[in-house]
Amino acid sequence: MEELESYSRKIEESEWKAWHTDSTALITRSEPAFACSESGKPFRKKPPPVHPTEIRTSISPSSPVGLSTTSVLANYATKAESSKVQNVSTLNRPPLESFESMLKNRRNEARRSILVQVHSEQSCAELNTYCTQYGSVKSLHHYSLSSSMHFVVVEFAKEDDVKTILSASGHVNISQVIPVHSPFLWFRAKEKSRKKGAQLNDEQTMSLMVSSGNTSPNQDELRLSMLSAESLSEQMNILYCSSALDDLGIRLRFLTALQLELALNGLFPLITALPFGSSVSGFGKVGCDLDLVLHLGPEHTEDDNYRLVFHAKTSMGNGRTQVQRHMETIGDMCQMFLPGCTNIKRILQARVPIIKYKQEFTGVECDLSMTNMTAVYMGELLYIMGSLDDRVKPLVFAVRMWAREVGLTNPTPGRWITNFSLILLVVFFLQQRSPVLPPLKQLVAQAGPDDRRITPDGVNCTFIRDLKKLTEQNETKKQNKDSLETLLLNFFEFYSSFDFSSHAISIVEGMTIPKPEHAPLYIVNPLERGLNVSKNVSHEETERLRIELRNAAWALESTWEKHDSASSKSKIEPWGLVAIFEAAQLSAKGRNIFYTSAASRNVQSSRLSIVPKSCASTSSTRGASTSQTSINNHAHASPQRYNQPVYKGGLHSSTNEHPPVKKNNDIISVRIPQCITNDLALGDGKGMGAEGLIRFLRAKVKVLQDEVSKLQADYKKRTEEWHQQHSELKNVEEDRNKWHQQAITTKEQLCKQEQQCTIINRKLQQREMENVALRKEVESLRKEMKFVLQTTGSNEVRLNRCLEDTEKLKTTIKQVKQEEKEVRDQGRKKVEELTSTIKKLERQKMELIHGFKKQLQLIDNLKKQKGHLEAGRVIQFTEDEFLKLLDWTPDDEKNI
Repeated sequence: MEELESYSRKIEESEWKAWHTDSTALITRSEPAFACSESGKPFRKKPPPVHPTEIRTSISPSSPVGLSTTSVLANYATKAESSKVQNVSTLNRPPLESFESMLKNRRNEARRSILVQVHSEQSCAELNTYCTQYGSVKSLHHYSLSSSMHFVVVEFAKEDDVKTILSASGHVNISQVIPVHSPFLWFRAKEKSRKKGAQLNDEQTMSLMVSSGNTSPNQDELRLSMLSAESLSEQMNILYCSSALDDLGIRLRFLTALQLELALNGLFPLITALPFGSSVSGFGKVGCDLDLVLHLGPEHTEDDNYRLVFHAKTSMGNGRTQVQRHMETIGDMCQMFLPGCTNIKRILQARVPIIKYKQEFTGVECDLSMTNMTAVYMGELLYIMGSLDDRVKPLVFAVRMWAREVGLTNPTPGRWITNFSLILLVVFFLQQRSPVLPPLKQLVAQAGPDDRRITPDGVNCTFIRDLKKLTEQNETKKQNKDSLETLLLNFFEFYSSFDFSSHAISIVEGMTIPKPEHAPLYIVNPLERGLNVSKNVSHEETERLRIELRNAAWALESTWEKHDSASSKSKIEPWGLVAIFEAAQLSAKGRNIFYTSAASRNVQSSRLSIVPKSCASTSSTRGASTSQTSINNHAHASPQRYNQPVYKGGLHSSTNEHPPVKKNNDIISVRIPQCITNDLALGDGKGMGAEGLIRFLRAKVKVLQDEVSKLQADYKKRTEEWHQQHSELKNVEEDRNKWHQQAITTKEQLCKQEQQCTIINRKLQQREMENVALRKEVESLRKEMKFVLQTTGSNEVRLNRCLEDTEKLKTTIKQVKQEEKEVRDQGRKKVEELTSTIKKLERQKMELIHGFKKQLQLIDNLKKQKGHLEAGRVIQFTEDEFLKLLDWTPDDEKNI
């Protein structure tokens, strides 16, 4: 009895040591898992080796991962304590910042920044010292694209500081390069060692620096962190925090857009390169592509009041042709002049002509267009939807990750559903029962005059843009308080039973509408409402979407129940999102989850119905029967819900017959008969107490499990070898068939080539005949040339004669002109003489007139004198006569 107990303890200790070595090896191979600092910001930290039953996540529900309305989600980062580098690259998501203000702030931030390639991260201090000579450095952001390519984004306090440092920059070997001026620079190493000033400035540099940003999360590390979470909601938050585009990624994308603006700023001073899509909508992940629309200038109405008008080239009548020509020219400019732009691809025949290229310095794949302003407003709409509730973005990231793992989405365009369609599916789901998000028609109804937007194509993109007002309204009306895990499960269940054949999805109305036209999947474009966003999705992919939704709903619910049960709560077994993703990977290889055994569906980590040793020995009080009970419970519960055939076998089966071994894609489902345990209990357990019997049975079960696991491993190994040999044989047969087919094709090609040779010979003979005819024509042309030369010689003689005649005529004309000139001079002299005599006569005339006037004046004076004399005679009388006149009386008159 004591030997059995010691044997069972040794087994448990050996299993624990094996798990400990595996876990420590995994920790040393990969980067450390997520942790949470005292400030509440997650960073990578090596977890101490602990027992599997004691593993707990280091991100508590009260941490910033909890997605509160006032918290800012921090992306994963590395905090190097030795160098005091605070590598906290946060997700810049201001809760009340409008889309237009966000674009404006980011564009100004890019204009205040330069991108500098350095030798390593240790060069940052020296770079900071050098840059402070030209302006105040606000922040430094270090990242690396490979082991040999290190870059630093240096943000200055003012835009003028950037102009100052660019004016102090230059080229090396200018005769061998194209001297382009741009904010993309590289930092030359000095021949001598660094100065003391640079060493003293290290502490200031480290306080400004954010290092090792724009890095994709390690998948093993992410898996361990998600397995260590306390709930599915926390798993979704961890996935969002680690995968979302961080602050440095956004900075690099706006710097990439600024490079195009500066290149074309001379011809178009008002040009803007606007990012759109996931890079600015808030749904972008690390490493996502950058979509750019190039706007040459604002849309101005014609004004007749302009006195000065610019000269300009006439635009083409066909706008599409003009855009294609412009895009082709811009593509040539990017390929020839812009540093870092490589892999230029011109896709000009698409519905929206685009140019695809890669910016090697920022590590961003770019899609550039010119007539896609509707997409900018679509990004603004998604930005608003993602900002109204903190549960939207984690849910979208989880759904997109699931769709990628299951193979529903594809990086190349085709018949598959796109990430944009998945976002609209999530938004539409959140508009349903107890809506989390409002319908678009409500946003349109609340729009004001400042919210009116009409694209050059005539698309009405008017909706309310006051994010603060919308957030307050949404908070007051919010009735849905479901957690993320509940929303995810409801999402899968909602669309697994959705009728895609007769209904269309419209986030404008917030409800289903009849399909306007036949399509396997119809999602109404929110802005261009006559278009179907998912028009490319085929009928097969739509059906596969529905099936995968059902699979995910079942897998999520089963792993959820298994994780919640106290007996099977293990941090090593995949559960939650990890279980869904691993099940999706198996399903992508051709395994249908509804037609396999229930045991094989529940045990996804070991892909066996028998509980693995590492999971069976995690607790001394939990045995194989407890784990198998949960398996049987799921095996009996799943057919009731989905009505699928399930094999109901397990450790507690009452049959005494040997169980069958079922094979399905190398997955073995084995059950141990009850008779074995009965024989063990009756034969070897006599005289034992209850606890001893339990330990004895446990030891026996573990021994049997070890034997079964060995047999299963041997069987699996042999089946794998057989499959490998079978696949090799198939490959050999396929190669043989290929070579045989190639031989046949080569023979056919030889025959064709012989026929082509005969045809070519005939053509050569015809060409020779044509050459002879052409030679004859050349000889005739030469004769004609000789005749022409002779005629040209006679014509030249005639021409010389004509020239001599013209010279003679010119001399005669000159003589005539000279004579005419002399005649004119004589006439001019006579006219001058006549004019002088006329002037003299006029003077004499004036003098005579003046004398006549004086004589007339004298005559007038004499006449006046004569008049005075006569008047004086009349009035002259003597004094006596006057006295007589005074003494005159009437009597005197009578006397007279």
